[in-house]
Order: sequence, then C-alpha cells, then structure tokens
Amino acid sequence: MKRYQKITTLIVGIALLTGCSFLGKLSDYATSSNTASSSSSTSSVLSGETFCSKAVNTPANYATTKVGTTKLSFSASDIYQEAKDSTVIVNACYAVGSNEYNYITSGFVYTATDNTYYIITNASGIFHRYYSNDGSDSNVKVVKYGDYEITFEDGRRYTSNLVGSFDGGDLAVFSVTTTDEIKVATIGSSDSLQVGDGVIAIGTPSLGENLMNTIVRGVVSGLNRREIVYFDTTVNNMARSFDIASYEAFQFDAPINGGMEGGPVYNSNGEVIGMLSYKYTNSTSSVSYESVSMSIPLDNLKNPIDDIIKTGSYTRPTIGVTVSDVDQFSLSQLTSNNIASGLYTGCYISEVSSGSAAAKAGMKKGETVIEIGGVATENMSVISGQLQRYDIGDTLVIKTMDSSGVTHSYTLTF
Repeated sequence: MKRYQKITTLIVGIALLTGCSFLGKLSDYATSSNTASSSSSTSSVLSGETFCSKAVNTPANYATTKVGTTKLSFSASDIYQEAKDSTVIVNACYAVGSNEYNYITSGFVYTATDNTYYIITNASGIFHRYYSNDGSDSNVKVVKYGDYEITFEDGRRYTSNLVGSFDGGDLAVFSVTTTDEIKVATIGSSDSLQVGDGVIAIGTPSLGENLMNTIVRGVVSGLNRREIVYFDTTVNNMARSFDIASYEAFQFDAPINGGMEGGPVYNSNGEVIGMLSYKYTNSTSSVSYESVSMSIPLDNLKNPIDDIIKTGSYTRPTIGVTVSDVDQFSLSQLTSNNIASGLYTGCYISEVSSGSAAAKAGMKKGETVIEIGGVATENMSVISGQLQRYDIGDTLVIKTMDSSGVTHSYTLTF
C-alpha cells in the first residue's frame, strides 16, 4: 500500500482508504492524557526566560504592527508583505515523565477579540502522541498540556494558551492576550477555488527561525482529496498506526517542508483560503514525489474555529452511515453493488445505523449519496468537509440515487 508521510516532528503517515464510517466522532481514536493549560489568562512577552529547559527567548523590544490590511497589487512580493506579520511559529514543550519533547510548527493569526488574538495551526503537528506501551493496541495518548509560545516575524515572543482542538479536522487553536497591536490575516473563501488557480503558501521549516516565513508559490492541482492522518510508531518491534484525523484537502504544487504545516495558503487576492497540511512522500518505495502538497480548505475550518473560540471544543455531527467512494469501485464492484448506470462518483451506502439521523430521515442501504448540503458529493472528502459546517441541532439535506437511477431527498436533523 502506498503511504503518505506527515511532515512534522511527530512521526505520522497518511493513507487513502476506500471505506469510511460516519457513525461517530472521527477523533475518538486519540484520548487526551491531560487537559489544556489554563494557568494564565493573559499572555506575556517573554524576556530572557527559558522555554522548558532547552530554549532561551530573546528580549521583546520590537515595534508593534497594526491590525488591518493594505491594498494589494497581487504580486507575490505584496502578498508576502501582507502575510508575514500574521504568520507565526508555534513552539510547544511537553514534559512526560523525566523526558521533554519540543515541537515546532507554523500558524497564523486568524481573528481577534478585544486584546485576545487567536492563532490556528495543525493539531497533529503540535501535540505529542505516544504509546503507553502497556500491551494495549489502542492505548494511544495525546498530550495537550504543555508550555506554548508564539514567535512573530519581528522576533516578538509571547506565551500562549491552548483554547481547544478538533483532531478530526487536524485543527488546534491558541490565544495570545496582549495590549500590543498584532496583525490579523485577511480571511477569504476556499469555496471558489478552481484547479489552476495560483496560490502562495507561507511557513517556517523545522530547521528553525533562520528560515522563518519561507514563501513558496504554485497552482491548485486538484480538489476534494480525501486524506487520513495516521499516528505511526513501533512498539515491541511491531509497527502500528491509528487514525487521528480525517479531512478534505486540496492539492497544489508548491514545495513545502516539515514545520510549514499549519501555515496559511493565500489566493492571488491576498486572502487566506487554506491551512497547510503536508506533502506527499513514499517511505516504503524508491519512487520519489516532488511538489505534491496538501492544504485543508479554510471554509471547512471556519465553523470548528468559531465553536472552539466560543466554547473550547467542537463536535462534528454524524450522519450514521457507512459509505465507500464509488470512484474507487472496479467494474465488477459497480455491478455487484447495483450502482445506477452512468453513475461513477458519489458515496455508496453499505450500512445505516439504527437510530441515527440517517435512519430517522429514511435513508436506505444500497443508495448512493450524490449531494450533501447542496454540494455535489464526488467522494467522502466532500461529506467530511461539509459536515464540519454544521452543529448539533442543525438540519441538513442529502440527496441519493438508488439502483434504478431515481433521486431521493432526505432532511436530517442532528
């Protein structure tokens, strides 16, 4: 099987699956062994203090930047000038037993309320995951209690608090509270993205601050890529992996590197339309891949971000079906599953969970989901992304096609 490799200090991989259950939370595979830090409600500029025991912070005698944006002429240079002051490094230090674990990833200032600024980044890139090695196959721990700090382009460093996270969307939200003025990124919409659109990505490779805010540019190579992030490790000489995130991604050809995940992806108008995720590699083959990079569409993250800021958490609604991508079916599978003639995309329903939202709405096994929330359902990535735009209590319209080619419409209440 081909394998994707996450480009973080955490060793994980990515693999494509042809089947997925939407019966429950996709983030339940990882269990937090600690709670988020709440020791300080106000961030401070660090001056000569130590970060854990291995890093020394620089004095904070830098000029502040202004909140707001400038009119762009849409060149790469202009977009970089717009982006650099709101793109940051997220540092984390975790103490587990007698060991310390240091992580670095990129992020950006998404929004602000009064004197509190909210930074988003990749959950899989910043949290420490490990096996407890007690013989249990499922005993994966994720440590979310640690010391966090945010580093800006001009050298300022602030302590930060974890606001909350959503593993299923590979999202973590941090906050910095200060009377300093900090630049907030200009937020756009990923829904208008088309293959061939130009994009610019910014982040800091894990080699460190001497490469801070590296800029790369490319074009959108593909949409609706369904990706699964795995936590990989070896216990008792046995390689094991567990699903920790499932999300929709768009592909682009700008070359990104480890540490850049969590950074922003900009469109040609200088608006953030995605969060960097990973690049494709193949650790099990001699075949090499270049500039196959992935980003999470920003519109799929907006609702989880808002909920985390408001409540500290986000729970994705569930439909209550098990589906497989029709575009992954062979000719014989299309026939054996009675897929309607001429239907080559969508999500085939192999199971409807009793008592679920799907069951209550009347959805049936053997039908194929062709539309969710008014969006054509090419594959499971679309279902995953669209569900993140809804909350518990919302209603959602799903359209299916049966084996005879008849279309059905169902209204689900979560």
